[in-house]
Amino acid sequence: HGTVRCQHFHRRYRIRQRVHHRLSGNCSYEYIACGQVFPGRSVSALDLAVAQLKPDEGFRAKVYTDIVGHKSIGYGFNIDAGISEPAASALLTAQADEIEHQLNPLDWFQGLNDARASACIQLGFNLGMAGLLDFQRMIDALRSGNWQGAHDELLDSRAADQLPARYGRLSNL
Repeated sequence: HGTVRCQHFHRRYRIRQRVHHRLSGNCSYEYIACGQVFPGRSVSALDLAVAQLKPDEGFRAKVYTDIVGHKSIGYGFNIDAGISEPAASALLTAQADEIEHQLNPLDWFQGLNDARASACIQLGFNLGMAGLLDFQRMIDALRSGNWQGAHDELLDSRAADQLPARYGRLSNL
């Protein structure tokens, strides 16, 4: 066991090396910092900072007011301060990825081509998963390969009335 000194936090972070895998005979390394495991790579200042910020800030899924009066969410993200485009893009990607993972096990989603699957991911983002799953007739049409029926069902909705250009584009995928 070795240790590495982190100047930012003035604490010692353990690094454990695992030398041998029984089945393959290969060697690999496992680094541990702030209770988090970083397999096969060294630990950076950013890794250490994030690993320590998580327990310090705590996670809250809903908006709350922090001790200085700022509206915050997640791991102390200050909503009042706004968000950069790169951070918003990363959040959008993470949320779309979560939606895709929720859709992947559904039988009607598995056989869709990328364009149709993309439309469903976008609908899940816009409507929430519960909202997407409320489109039962559209889902039945997708399940049976009735693309025109799915198109018509999507356009015959309040969401399409509210956002006609967006839902018109999505219905044509």
